[in-house]
Amino acid sequence: MKLTVKKFGPIKEAVINLDKDLIIISGQNNTGKTFITTLIYSLYKNRYNVLFTKLPEIDRAFEENQLIVEVDVIDYFELNKDKFSKEITSALLQRLPENFSVDESEFKETQIEINFNKTFKKLAKKIALNETRLYQNDDKVDVQIEIRKELGSSLVVFYIEQADENLDFLDDFMRGILSDISCKTLFNNVFFVPAERQGINLFSKELTTLRRRAFDDLLKLDNDGSMKLITSIRKNVNRYSIPIIDNINFIEEEIDFVLTKKKTFFTEAVKKIEKDVLDGHISISQEGDLKFSTNGVEIGINSMSSTVKSLASFTYYLKHIAQPNDFIIIDEPELNLHPDNQLKVIRFIAYLVNNGIKILLSTHSEYMIRELNNLILLNTAFQKTPEEIKHRLKKYRYTQNELLNYKDLAVYLFQKKKNVKSQKIDETGFEIETIDKVVDQINSVSNDIYFNLF
Repeated sequence: MKLTVKKFGPIKEAVINLDKDLIIISGQNNTGKTFITTLIYSLYKNRYNVLFTKLPEIDRAFEENQLIVEVDVIDYFELNKDKFSKEITSALLQRLPENFSVDESEFKETQIEINFNKTFKKLAKKIALNETRLYQNDDKVDVQIEIRKELGSSLVVFYIEQADENLDFLDDFMRGILSDISCKTLFNNVFFVPAERQGINLFSKELTTLRRRAFDDLLKLDNDGSMKLITSIRKNVNRYSIPIIDNINFIEEEIDFVLTKKKTFFTEAVKKIEKDVLDGHISISQEGDLKFSTNGVEIGINSMSSTVKSLASFTYYLKHIAQPNDFIIIDEPELNLHPDNQLKVIRFIAYLVNNGIKILLSTHSEYMIRELNNLILLNTAFQKTPEEIKHRLKKYRYTQNELLNYKDLAVYLFQKKKNVKSQKIDETGFEIETIDKVVDQINSVSNDIYFNLF
């Protein structure tokens, strides 16, 4: 899936390949990186309802009093992908002002285009479904319909009880199910780790409490019952973009003591990164508050280090909620991290990518970029001479599941008053020229000072 945007905030034009497992964006400040991450989050977070689609060829069979209908969701999507592109683009554009919490005029010239490619065929086989619904036919009779879709298959099978050979009353039902499956295939669960995460963790309770009080007071003031006042305030009271609001709500509403008993595939790996980077672990009190335990001492959010506050929601999500195929967007993962911890975190991100988590990260960190290149180089060498490289992995304490195939990455450079540039990436890695230029300049100045003044 390719996302193309034009005249979007400071972005002149950008084409982002969202099929890659690891997407890296970098560049100068105020060049549109936050704009694009917010847009991509909105694309995945929105719920779409694509109507009036066409059904492909259908296989059906009767067994006793049951009608069995098989539809290939890949065939369905291929038949309707232009309509999906048009409807999803229209909905995304329409929701931009709300998702960015700005006036409609801000995006009046913005153009968005979404193009789907063959990736849907691979993704569709990762979705499973097994549920039963009641559907009312044209004769107002409830019909029980069981819907099944197995992992690894693109066939959606409908089992209709007490049905005759007339499928007309089922067309709309099947279209709705197939549309839902298609959208879930394209837009898997998404979680955003914003750059403002430290402040959100610290002040989320105050923010939500004040907003609730203000809204309650306004309800009391609206005596005429017209809700005009509330409607007006509702448009203006939300001053944060959707990723920020969702992260506040996640801290205040979704972090739950009960969920701490649930483990995910990533729980043990997160415990290791907590130990290596945080020197302790994140937990949740029975009241739903974040806690940090280190050296036998439990401290609250106000006393946590900036590093712990920066990683708290991210580690909680991974330990108790995340599933393979999720999409995580991380704005500046290097925040509050010493360089050695930046290297540990980027290797952990590579581990997540290799275990089914799709990740987009925005970074200014030369350390993280260099370490990503190390992981690419090691993977390239491992493919050629695995026995020799195993020694290197052990020497530098890398593991094989941290290595990255360059074909799974996409890298984009954001610059002022220029189109977003897709960076060349090959088996030796990639470069971020704006960062390299600064590093070269610092080295040049240092050498000049040293060799001419000492």
